[in-house]
Amino acid sequence: MASLIGEQLFETSGQGPPPSKDFFQLLITRNEVIWTTWTISLRRECRGAPPKQLKTAHHDFLQDKTLQCKMSLSP
Repeated sequence: MASLIGEQLFETSGQGPPPSKDFFQLLITRNEVIWTTWTISLRRECRGAPPKQLKTAHHDFLQDKTLQCKMSLSP
């Protein structure tokens, strides 16, 4: 029997509060929670930097207080 729920369950993205102005994305799939951030900076060493991505299983996310804190600091 086919499932009516797709692979992606929830997605949101936005820009962090000043002064950082970093962009973020939260993606929740059937199997994992994915937190992606892009650093926005005028500094030369930050130019062209790839996004940082943290992937964790749902159960592990519930235990990861550090990741939950990072997410709570973003609007």
